[in-house]
Amino acid sequence: MGVEVETISPGDGRTFPKKGQTCVVHYIGMLQNGKKFNSFPPDTQNGPHPS
Repeated sequence: MGVEVETISPGDGRTFPKKGQTCVVHYIGMLQNGKKFNSFPPDTQNGPHPS
């Protein structure tokens, strides 16, 4: 149990977001039994994204 991180495109180690900029995080929330309960961006094939 915990958080698994997959780096798709590593940064350069010199540039970082500035105050006021937006950072987007894509995630999938899964229970221990493997059932997905949430994701972003939403999985449109399995119904709308819960609020």
